[in-house]
Amino acid sequence: MRQSIQSLSNELKQVKEKPNVTVERLEYKFDQLKVETLEGTLNIGINPADLNSVEDFSVPPGSTETQTFVRHPNLYDETLEKLNHYIDHELDTLIKDTETQVGRTLDEPYINMIKEDIRKQIPGRADHYLGFFSTQPNYNANEEELYSKVYKTLLADINKAVHGFISQIPNQQGGANPHGT
Repeated sequence: MRQSIQSLSNELKQVKEKPNVTVERLEYKFDQLKVETLEGTLNIGINPADLNSVEDFSVPPGSTETQTFVRHPNLYDETLEKLNHYIDHELDTLIKDTETQVGRTLDEPYINMIKEDIRKQIPGRADHYLGFFSTQPNYNANEEELYSKVYKTLLADINKAVHGFISQIPNQQGGANPHGT
């Protein structure tokens, strides 16, 4: 047993004496990659850099804010229609402006992927904001004001997410052809 302990102590000393390896910077050359498919999620309202604190956004099961709020079907549908109209008719302008600002040009399939990804997230985000705003301590707005606030908040989220997403795309990704052909 003493011999084993001595052997382990010697090994531990050797490990401690080895110099530590520190990797200060990793560089990826995206221009050398061939992109076969382009998949992913554009998160509206959450910055991927903030994912370290994503647990702060979790809600315990059975206590969701939206359970305490009954949505008005006509106003809800109207809000979703307005947001879809924005995506179909006005988001292209934001994308083009952002492309100009960051010096990139996205291909049409890539732009369509962004639009569809946003479109899929709208109902869930609308429900989230309806529940959130209606349960605020000082909430006293009527339903039309509430839905207007949800619409404006989602527009701001969409604009911020699109700008942030395009700004963070590596130079060769999303340009030319996102499928690598």
